[in-house]
Amino acid sequence: DHPHVVAVTDVIEHEGHPGLVLEYIQGSSLDGLLTHHGKLPIHAALGLLAQILGAIHAAHTEGIFHRDLKPANVMLQATSGGVRAVVTDFGIARLMVDRDGDTVQGDFLGTPGYMAPEQVSDPTSIDARADVYSLGALAYCMVCGRPPFLPGPSMVDTLRAAAAADFPSVLELRSDCPPAVARTIEAALAPTPDQRPADVKTLGAALFGDQPHLTE
Repeated sequence: DHPHVVAVTDVIEHEGHPGLVLEYIQGSSLDGLLTHHGKLPIHAALGLLAQILGAIHAAHTEGIFHRDLKPANVMLQATSGGVRAVVTDFGIARLMVDRDGDTVQGDFLGTPGYMAPEQVSDPTSIDARADVYSLGALAYCMVCGRPPFLPGPSMVDTLRAAAAADFPSVLELRSDCPPAVARTIEAALAPTPDQRPADVKTLGAALFGDQPHLTE
């Protein structure tokens, strides 16, 4: 239950199948916005990122990884105060541990170009830093107007580029981006988890260090 996570209003059964009733969000996806307008003004990108990071931090606090963060899974709703970003599609999310305290078995799920390399190499051992990686890819897309890894001839090519961190630098594509923001986005996209910000809170502190209202 978080202002920037799509709300579940009911759990139902229909013809023997369980289902969730979700809040209806009138608006467009972040993907649609980026497709039509390209890169966002830096202040707008950071404002939306603050909302998205808040949502994922709340999920992690409840022991849930999203595992499929991408522009298509963020909805934007116009409000009297501006724009509300809402994270959706927790369909492949998983709990950090199961009821017996054992690690839940993982599988290769996610969207190439936005999912961390370890989601392919060892999906049973992912932690919060996998979502940090996806948030870095999301931030890169918002600031640079394109994903860090353009679709290659095959999915394998995209995965190889991610594993090698083979993407143009943020400042190469967006010279007006504050250097600290550019460094943080690139750090989040490190192929090795240990090289990334340790968690969403650390990522937010680095992105919004000079804007305490966004950190809050």
